[in-house]
Amino acid sequence: MNEQRPFLFGRALCYGLLLLAAYLISTTTAPLEILGYRLDLIGCVASAVTLMEGPYFGMAFGVFTGLAYDMGRSGIEGLFPMYYMLFGIAAGIFANRFLRRIFPSMLLLTVASVLGLAMFRLLGIFLMQQHFDLLLYAQRVCGQAMITAALSPLVYLPARTIYRRFH
Repeated sequence: MNEQRPFLFGRALCYGLLLLAAYLISTTTAPLEILGYRLDLIGCVASAVTLMEGPYFGMAFGVFTGLAYDMGRSGIEGLFPMYYMLFGIAAGIFANRFLRRIFPSMLLLTVASVLGLAMFRLLGIFLMQQHFDLLLYAQRVCGQAMITAALSPLVYLPARTIYRRFH
């Protein structure tokens, strides 16, 4: 058990640096946009870590991912850590049961993360009874999911390297 502790700390530190890099890319003062959609790799990190490490590590890392998301975006404080914690648990259980640690699995979890976050925001809009264009919102969500999925290898490859290094 004592031999596992340095590996756990090393993995957590490396995944934290990966989250920091994604945070800096996603929340710069001049937000990076591709085809009019904001670059958001923070959810990719949560998906990659959950796929590689399972539900317990995914849950713990989801809280830190949500905190990073809260610091970089505006919104109700504390809801993003809760969302990413629940996503880490659910995606970790699903990944352990049905998925392998390969890129298409991470792609599936990334798109699920983006769509789940969009549904979470949509619920908030309905609860606040704001009027908005649903088709325009759906277009933004699909565009965000495609851009995030297209750039997810930038997160998957370092996460896979970290996993292989420490296992």
